[in-house]
Amino acid sequence: MALRSPRLHWVALVLLAASFLLAGCSGDAMMPSSWPGVAADAETAYVAHNQAVYAIDLATGAERWRFPATADRAISLFAPPTVTDDGQVLVGGFNGVVYALKASDGSLAWQSEPLGDRIIGGVAVAGDLILVPCANHTLYALPRSGGASVWSFETQAPL
Repeated sequence: MALRSPRLHWVALVLLAASFLLAGCSGDAMMPSSWPGVAADAETAYVAHNQAVYAIDLATGAERWRFPATADRAISLFAPPTVTDDGQVLVGGFNGVVYALKASDGSLAWQSEPLGDRIIGGVAVAGDLILVPCANHTLYALPRSGGASVWSFETQAPL
């Protein structure tokens, strides 16, 4: 169908140019971007955002630590962290890995094997288990000490 009006011709050209400009703004199309998740204990806020977990001192607003210390393109965090009563910060990654960090200094206590898909929701602690919702329609139960999945439950939709 030919454009009959010069005005429509210009509108089509402007829309085409805008689509090219906006496509260039996408940056690294293969790297997902995340939204921040936050949890806190009495002294520290833990913020999981993009490629790091940040520990922020509540009294001063200063960064106490970050994990990983230097950016790692293999890690992207969508899920909010969970602070445990035994001093760990648990956070699931977009890579399907659960990271258990020491709340005191941000060092890695343990990490799970990839659980099969993205972890976007926060993990929950129930007794000796860590419950991990995954986008592959599966809820996984891991031992609090780390290790392989104890059991899994398949749902009808991504978690």
